[in-house]
Amino acid sequence: MSHKEISQMIKKSRDNPADIKLQKDIGNRIKEELASSELPNNSNIEQLAEEYRDLIITQYDENEIQQLEQDVIELNQIFKDINMMIMEQSPLLDNIEMNIMSADSAVQSGVEQIKKAETLQKKASNKLKYLVGTLAAVGGIIGIGLIPILRNR
Repeated sequence: MSHKEISQMIKKSRDNPADIKLQKDIGNRIKEELASSELPNNSNIEQLAEEYRDLIITQYDENEIQQLEQDVIELNQIFKDINMMIMEQSPLLDNIEMNIMSADSAVQSGVEQIKKAETLQKKASNKLKYLVGTLAAVGGIIGIGLIPILRNR
C-alpha cells in the first residue's frame, strides 16, 4: 500500500474517530509499508508518523469530549434529582414552618397567661393575708369579749 493510500485512510479516520478498527488497520498498514520498503524515505516515515500521531491525539481529544459530555449529563441528572427531592420536601417544610409559627404564638399566649396568673395569685395572696388578719382581729375581739362572760359563770 502506498503512502498516499495510508494518508487517505488517516483522513477518513479523522472523519470517524470512533472507528477503532480503521485506526488499527492504519497502524498495521504503516508497519507493512515500513517493512516492505528496503530503504524507507525518512520524510515519508516522518510524515506518516506525524499524521498517525495527529490521529491518535484527535481520538484522545474525542474520548475526553465524550467523557466530559457524559459527566455533564450525569451532573444534570444529579441536579434534577436534587430539584425533585426539594419539590417533594417542600410541603413538609411548609408544614414545619406553620407548626413553628403556631408554637411561637402558643408560647407567647402562655407567657401572657402566666403573667396574669402570677398577678392574680399575688392579689389572692394579699386578700388571704387581709382575710386571715381580719379573722384574727375579729377572733381576738370576740375572745376578749367572751373572757369576762366565761369568768362570771
